[in-house]
Amino acid sequence: MNVRLLQVMLAPGEGGAETFFEKLAIAFREAGVCQCIVICRHAERRKRLESAGCDVIEISAKGWQKWLAGWRMRGIATEFQPTHQLAWMSRAAMALPRFPGCVNLARLGGYYPKKYYTKCDWLIGNTPSVMAHLAAIGWDERRMRLISNFGELPDSAKASVSLREELAIKEGNRVIITLGRLHRNKAQDVLIRALPSISNTTLLIAGEGALRNELESLARELGVLERIRFLGWRRDTLALFQLADACVFPSRQEPLGNVVLEAWAHGVPIAAAASEGPSWLIEDGGNGILFPIDDVAACATATCRLLEDGNLAQTCIEGGRRKWQSSFSKEAIVAQYLKFFEEVLSPVSKH
Repeated sequence: MNVRLLQVMLAPGEGGAETFFEKLAIAFREAGVCQCIVICRHAERRKRLESAGCDVIEISAKGWQKWLAGWRMRGIATEFQPTHQLAWMSRAAMALPRFPGCVNLARLGGYYPKKYYTKCDWLIGNTPSVMAHLAAIGWDERRMRLISNFGELPDSAKASVSLREELAIKEGNRVIITLGRLHRNKAQDVLIRALPSISNTTLLIAGEGALRNELESLARELGVLERIRFLGWRRDTLALFQLADACVFPSRQEPLGNVVLEAWAHGVPIAAAASEGPSWLIEDGGNGILFPIDDVAACATATCRLLEDGNLAQTCIEGGRRKWQSSFSKEAIVAQYLKFFEEVLSPVSKH
């Protein structure tokens, strides 16, 4: 099938959806998909995508200029002549133009209102809970598809002694990582409260957000600030995973949890709060450990088990790798997307 894919991401920030958008765009490029990528002005994102061989167009989508996004998109689509348009997040979905013979798609990783997706023919949810939400808000179940994310990270950096030294990790200390926006839903506060019960361990927090000062104050109050590194947004995520002895993901609300997939793909045992996504992905004790949401003591216990029980950690690593390879690898997810692209343009699916 001759796919001509126009992908649109008009969110200006950094986060899980934005990161996976970049990963999938690069994966499509590697698979030989003809695509044009439209983003709002973001010099670093454009550089990353173009360095991977992607064709990128930047448009203005901030403030009043977001109202011109639809007009700009129509001009771009008229020139590119896509067979499929794939929107990421609501602003992009609202900007999609309509063209005969072109199917409009949107990928959702959260629980968003139906009103943003009126220009879409199909919606792609990345977890069963997102699919259930779409059905609950009245989206036609015949025009939605479950396709999840993959876990592989770009080989952009290697862990080394120098990174451990750069982060000033005390000799002999174990390393745990958590990744995500510094937001209440991500519950970094739970992990910080658990850290006093996790001895001889340095916590790396990769992410940025409005709670930075509050979380630092909490760590200072609990006497663990010297064992925490607030890293901000990092592009060398692979290096951080290679440095880590375990990954902890304490989110209160998490439709999927890219971090789980990334830990599996890179051989790091993971403990996660039993929110929506991790509960779907993780078989407790088989490919990770689940603990109750907001349970500080259980978070500490689960983390210590992974750090101190080598057999359990290895079981979780091996179980995670098996599940990743079978269902959440780049090869498997890209194949699902390409099959889907073909199906939605079949005579049965056209309307």
